[in-house]
Amino acid sequence: MKTERNSSIELLRLVAMLMIVARHYITLNPFIEQFSTQPLTFTTMFYEWIVSLGKIGVAVFFIISAWYLCEETHPTIRKGLKRAWILEREVLFYSLGLMLVFVVFQPDLISKKTIALSFIPTISGSYWWYVTAYALFLVLSPYLTVGLRAIGKQAHAALCALLLIIWGLISGMLPANMFQLIGTNFIDFLYLYILITFYRWYLNNWGRKIAWILVTAGTALIIGSFIALQYLGYYLHVDALRQNAHYLSNTCVMLPVILVGFGIVLLAESKFYVNRIINYLAGTTFGIYLIQCYPPMRDLLWIHWFNSGRDYTLPHPILRAIISILLIFFGCMATDCIRKTIFSLTADRRPGAWFDICATFIESRKVVQRLRSILLTAPNETSESVSAAMTKNQTKPV
Repeated sequence: MKTERNSSIELLRLVAMLMIVARHYITLNPFIEQFSTQPLTFTTMFYEWIVSLGKIGVAVFFIISAWYLCEETHPTIRKGLKRAWILEREVLFYSLGLMLVFVVFQPDLISKKTIALSFIPTISGSYWWYVTAYALFLVLSPYLTVGLRAIGKQAHAALCALLLIIWGLISGMLPANMFQLIGTNFIDFLYLYILITFYRWYLNNWGRKIAWILVTAGTALIIGSFIALQYLGYYLHVDALRQNAHYLSNTCVMLPVILVGFGIVLLAESKFYVNRIINYLAGTTFGIYLIQCYPPMRDLLWIHWFNSGRDYTLPHPILRAIISILLIFFGCMATDCIRKTIFSLTADRRPGAWFDICATFIESRKVVQRLRSILLTAPNETSESVSAAMTKNQTKPV
């Protein structure tokens, strides 16, 4: 039976996407390059906080997915591929749809390269890094889930501790790219998944008090670091310090970001209620991300229409920023509601039906069945055959 989704979690999805849109208001505009040279004002600090929100939103978005995915009882590669297939439907809808819109109405904003890559957006990884990283994660997650369950609690705990030291404390707290771990790819999701699965399988009992401690600690680290670095850079006339003022929130796997993101999810999970409007609108969050990050649309929105660099020089820049972010967020939401209506009449009537047909056809081929029988040969039988072959070769005269 299909269970009702927790509206606390679904509302958090919407808030997380709003955080991501807010970050893009700053980072997807060329103004970000001159930001460190601006006078140190309350507006500057507000913009810095907006930048920090984005990666917290990414962490929350993924943690929510991992929270439920790791509880699957029988993960298989077919299920992982099917999830990636269903994800790709929406990706191609916007990739090809927006490409056609710009070719017809704004051809000066779209290049030939963009047109070509619009047919393979996930594989190319050129448009939406989250899509490519998450699709790879979905394909690999069944193996990761089975493997983590197989190693047991003790080894899983040791792995988490090792990753928290290397990734969380060393690479996740120092400004340099220690161990070359700073990046935006599916490796980040594997790290987060290992941590989330350990909590879900072996702990899963932290209350609201611990959640608030995590959120408070992470927030204090993020805000404290960028205030300190902004003031030091300003008074010492070192622009490099100001440019790196938000390094503790520069990726979704920095330790303070994980603390805030995980704590927020714990708070949302502790309260269950159902609101069908919230649950419906939460289904637009992925579409909001896809729309405003498509390259020509990104330039149109964040440079031509809602320019943070221009707004910064005008009266009431903070109010202008809030209005711009909300307009983009709700405009993209309304657009994706149209997409959801179209899908409800077409693709979502039998989600994954084409995948099941293709997968069944491929699995029925004799070549595939033969390959599977070879790969699934019992290890003992393989070892015995290899040992027999080696013994036979050793008895042959030279």
